[in-house]
Amino acid sequence: MAVASISPYGTSGVNATYFDPPKRLYQPPKASQLSTSKPYQVTLSSEARAKAMQLQGLPVSLIVLKLGLDVKTVDQYLGITVTSTSTTPKSTYTPPKLINSAPKSAGT
Repeated sequence: MAVASISPYGTSGVNATYFDPPKRLYQPPKASQLSTSKPYQVTLSSEARAKAMQLQGLPVSLIVLKLGLDVKTVDQYLGITVTSTSTTPKSTYTPPKLINSAPKSAGT
């Protein structure tokens, strides 16, 4: 068997033999392996998803739309306290005292 020298430009020599490339270390997965479900799959709670979206910089209104939750629920998940400005102050009105409020006599 003749020995052939191998260069980047091909083989040289009179009796060049077939060069067998080295086998790849990584074998891609077969199609049947790709379609199977993953054994470890994590599903995040709504609260965790809301916090993750907040960390990504999404506004609360968009988080509400994406999760389909109430605004108050998302605010509670994110620890947002909303002060209500529509509270009505308690009335300090006192009715005036009647001046002529003497009881009427029944006979006159």
